[in-house]
Amino acid sequence: PMNDEEIVSIYESQITNKTRLIMICHMINITGQILPVKKICEMAHSYGVEVMVDGAHCVGHFDFSIDEIVEENNIFGIVESPSFKARMSQPEPPNIVPRTQFSFIDTDKKLVSRHFKISGEGQEWVAKLSIADKSQKITVKPSTIKPFPNGWKAVIINQNENKVYSLDKSFVVNTGQSKSISFVVIAGIEKFISEKILSYDLNIPTEFSLHQNYPNPFNPATTIVYDIPIQGLAQIHIYDVLGRNIRTLRNSFHIPGTYSVIWNGRDANGHKVSAGVYFYRLSTDMHVKTNKMILLK
Repeated sequence: PMNDEEIVSIYESQITNKTRLIMICHMINITGQILPVKKICEMAHSYGVEVMVDGAHCVGHFDFSIDEIVEENNIFGIVESPSFKARMSQPEPPNIVPRTQFSFIDTDKKLVSRHFKISGEGQEWVAKLSIADKSQKITVKPSTIKPFPNGWKAVIINQNENKVYSLDKSFVVNTGQSKSISFVVIAGIEKFISEKILSYDLNIPTEFSLHQNYPNPFNPATTIVYDIPIQGLAQIHIYDVLGRNIRTLRNSFHIPGTYSVIWNGRDANGHKVSAGVYFYRLSTDMHVKTNKMILLK
């Protein structure tokens, strides 16, 4: 086969009304080409056929949407033990006509479109987004072809902007006047990711945290500070001692950073609440933390 479409058509030609499962025995075929796993999966799923991928523990995939143009097939993953180390990456095709292009950077400093590494507690992939048109907003659409091991997460660091994004959601990159943007993809257990983020000396939190409000006790208002290490929906709720939700102070999408919000001692209807003990709770998709505060007369 000369290209991805021909490879997919070979698999498609073997599907019958009795086919329930396709097994891709190796991520890399005997010609040295890397199998277009995402396209094979999409084709098989359109027929109601499941796909089992052997040879790689996990595979992540990026699509970059730039206006009507889509840069796809940017694949990274981990394997237990590669058959041939030379086939762990796929060279990037020549960029003859200038275009915005995402590439991983392998150990030889070469640009590759697909990059696999050997499994462990975690791994990181250095990547680069070469920009042809500087006045762009680029939507990055991560997806998982094969899930990561239990307990693993995956994030990507935008080193130009000192921002960290979780790879379970799409996000937007503002290119500004940059000719390129440097990225680092990190996958692994939470401790591995936190240590790696810390090693890049980014001015962002590495841990989920809800600080003690100040002043406390207070009257009439107090400040609540909290840290968000990975982008996503975050909520701040106020509860009374009976567990009733008195007020929601925040319910919005957050990028990584340290935030603060003030509670003025009033409920959702703007009425002053009585003195006593109250609880404030920070919740995200992955974490929940609650602290106590006291409102004085």
